Amino acid sequence: YFLSPASGNSFGSFQLKGCTVGEAAAEKVARQHGFFVQTPKRTWFLAAETRAEMLSWLDSMRPYL
Repeated sequence: YFLSPASGNSFGSFQLKGCTVGEAAAEKVARQHGFFVQTPKRTWFLAAETRAEMLSWLDSMRPYL
């Protein structure tokens, strides 16, 4: 993952195997089209620009869970 869109180097990474992903409740994410990746130790909240993009991210991750 990256600290900001302008970051050139990744700050870290995590394995998707064993994680859970899904659409985030509105109160959990400050932006629309939020989704989460739940690892055994941490839950990451992310947001896409559009609902279609969010669904694409979720669909892209599911085969690796």
